[in-house]
Amino acid sequence: MAIKAKGSRVYMAPEYSMGKAITVKADVYSFGIVLLEIVSGKVSADYTPNQEAEFLLDKAGVLYDKGRILDLVDKRLASSYDRKQALTVLLLAMKCVNLSPTLRPKISEVISVLEGEKRIDEIFEGDTPSANIGGLCGACSRVLEIEPIS
Repeated sequence: MAIKAKGSRVYMAPEYSMGKAITVKADVYSFGIVLLEIVSGKVSADYTPNQEAEFLLDKAGVLYDKGRILDLVDKRLASSYDRKQALTVLLLAMKCVNLSPTLRPKISEVISVLEGEKRIDEIFEGDTPSANIGGLCGACSRVLEIEPIS
């Protein structure tokens, strides 16, 4: 089957550019990026003229490693949000953007956590060090195209 994928690389799972098999876990990765955007109130890649681009996933990884992932929450919310819910969503997002597709949760597990049916620790074992977070952000802004196979 021929595949042609287009879109912002920021949302595409790293396996697209690594030439690896694409599975449903690629969608989980994309959803993780969207979760980070929703909670932070920021776009995945922020470009300011004459400055280097800032990537939300990179910032999330640094804050995660420092144990300060809640610092990513949109500042406009001030203190009017549920810290436990925000933490759950952020940790879930970090699991979704794991570099390894096999270590990402199933979308059904993601939904179970978001609907409050399961706790995040019920579906995940271990930790997600930032080294496993799929950034590849040096070229996040480029459009990735996978041409049809002849």
